[in-house]
Amino acid sequence: VDTTAYMGIREPCEGASLAQQPALPTYHEDAGGAATGVVGMLEVIESGIGKFAECQMHEDSAVEVYAKVPKDNEIEATMKKQDTKFKNQEIGQLAKALAEASSD
Repeated sequence: VDTTAYMGIREPCEGASLAQQPALPTYHEDAGGAATGVVGMLEVIESGIGKFAECQMHEDSAVEVYAKVPKDNEIEATMKKQDTKFKNQEIGQLAKALAEASSD
């Protein structure tokens, strides 16, 4: 009696045994692409924040300079006006002294 024909079992391929194990299941690979995408995006954001902070620092120092320059100019102009006033007074005093000395 041929039992293989009755049970619908085919004869195994050459070199294979009946106790052969099935192939190992394939597991999902980690989503490295998505994770590196998120990490990469976070790195870009961090870099952008660093650049923004640096630009903000430069802008703050430029604002300080902009505010300081007009004040410095005003102080310098006032000093020059006072110097001119005192020199004119000195010229007047010297001219008066010269006139008195010449009249003698």
